[in-house]
Amino acid sequence: MTNIGKNIRILRTEKKMTQDELAEKLFVSHQTVSNYERGKTHPDIETLMKIANILGTDVTALIYGIPAKSDRRREYAYCLILISTTAFLGILLSLLTPYFYELWLRFISTPYLITCFLAFPAFYLLAGWAALYTAGCFLHAKSFKGTCVPGIHLALLLLTVFYFVLALSGCLLALANHLGILPSITMPVRNNIIKRLFLLMLSQKGALVFLPLGAALWLTRPCDKNLSC
Repeated sequence: MTNIGKNIRILRTEKKMTQDELAEKLFVSHQTVSNYERGKTHPDIETLMKIANILGTDVTALIYGIPAKSDRRREYAYCLILISTTAFLGILLSLLTPYFYELWLRFISTPYLITCFLAFPAFYLLAGWAALYTAGCFLHAKSFKGTCVPGIHLALLLLTVFYFVLALSGCLLALANHLGILPSITMPVRNNIIKRLFLLMLSQKGALVFLPLGAALWLTRPCDKNLSC
């Protein structure tokens, strides 16, 4: 709490606002603001929220301090990398998928299976994470907090890893069959639900579930010192 006054002064100065102007907006005296900034008294949480709103920041910045500009630049750079990577992967998939589909019609199924069961889920997973990270950078979106949040994050992470391991195993098996490394294996799908899920993933619509999953992984991630946390 000892740095709150210093943080208020720094943010007020950056806004080119005098103590009198801040006091007027808070409906308090000049001396009250001066006492805040010198650490003689501390504003209550309601006053902190008002100060944060006036200075265009959040309470976290008033309490813990303003992150260094270098941290912001790193965060923006990471955000740009995420968006660029997601866009590049999306363009690549849109260009290659029709070609892989043609191969599938010629009974060369492995490229199309990899696209549907691995590439598209990875793309939507990354897109969900990138969207929330961008919201954290520019809209100050925050991750969830609570005792159960780390457990939820771990469960989602394990579920994601389990899916990709299973999908990768299936794609490698299909590739091995195509190359003749293993004898041809036919796996008739008897369960109607599994069959529908399989066909849904082949249509690429099923991969859309990884979009909210990527967002959920960001929202439940362990908090760090980044601005978007």
